[in-house]
Amino acid sequence: MITYRHPLDYGIGAKYYLTHEKLGVEFRVNNDNFYVEEIIDFNRLGFNDKTGNYIVFILEKRNIDTFNALYNVKKHFNIPVENFIILGLKDKVATTKQYVFIKRELVDPDSLHEDIISKNYRFKFIGYTLRKPRVDDLVGNKFTIVVNAQDNTIYHKLRILVDKIASRGLPSYYGYQRFGVKRVNTHLLGKYLVLERIDLFIHELLHGIYPSDETYSLIKRVIETYTGGMVYERMIKVSRDLFSSINKVRSMTRDLYIDAYTSYLYNLLLNKIIEKTGWEALDNEYPTIGCMEYYDEYYRDIAEQELIPESKLIYFKCWFRRGLFKPMNNTIVRRNNSVLYSFTLRKGCYASIVLREIFKEDLIY
Repeated sequence: MITYRHPLDYGIGAKYYLTHEKLGVEFRVNNDNFYVEEIIDFNRLGFNDKTGNYIVFILEKRNIDTFNALYNVKKHFNIPVENFIILGLKDKVATTKQYVFIKRELVDPDSLHEDIISKNYRFKFIGYTLRKPRVDDLVGNKFTIVVNAQDNTIYHKLRILVDKIASRGLPSYYGYQRFGVKRVNTHLLGKYLVLERIDLFIHELLHGIYPSDETYSLIKRVIETYTGGMVYERMIKVSRDLFSSINKVRSMTRDLYIDAYTSYLYNLLLNKIIEKTGWEALDNEYPTIGCMEYYDEYYRDIAEQELIPESKLIYFKCWFRRGLFKPMNNTIVRRNNSVLYSFTLRKGCYASIVLREIFKEDLIY
């Protein structure tokens, strides 16, 4: 069985691959070859362009993560970022579209007439919904990748790989973006919060250095000047009350760090299931470590390896996730000197796991 073909696999705990084959070309993810569009069931929400209890915006962005984009947008409305409702995070290095909801009474109607535009994003009013959106209103996401191809070889190879993936499915690993492709450490930050090692959390957030870090990030961490998009680092650096500031970061990120660590432990669980019962056994619902009634059956050995005391399990949320997924609505077309592959995934599934299977170590973030 194929394991650890991509260097980031070790960081996120994603061990196994379905096939030996790869497309055989380098795919360097960027804003011009990776597109993501959120799919929401607006009929259930009572969407219209006249009135409603929640205002709907579309956030189109490139080369900026969702939280940083919303942190900038909030200044226009003069409300805390916690009042922005989103149903998922979208990749930073991509061209993405997602929906943002704000309670109607929090927004001045006059502020809806003009789009909020920067070099990295556009924030545009599109209408109203009758009720507050819930996670189950998110259907999934549509992805499109553009692969350079001078002849039909890539087209045919891709069709073969996609057919195998669509037939047998892939492990529902949480993908690279969940943990940070430049700085693979969101789960480490979560682990330090769970262990209540605030010293390690602060050191990792402010000073952790990674080979794929952006140059500006490396310099700022060395000289300890956290400007630009380093919002959370700056909050901690200038804080006079670290516990209060860390709690604010947790609130602003909606506990992203602890959830990332939960996801890492789930990835380790999928590895264990493949090793003990085989690929087909993935096609079931499996709990996260926060589901205490399943702790002994699924997670006790993993927690012991991670040195997590049972007393710390209160930090984890409980949810269930299917261990196998299959891309849907697969479409592959030739266009000039490129091949376009479009597919949809149900909510919570990661396109990076599909790309990882197709390109193996030739996938570059």
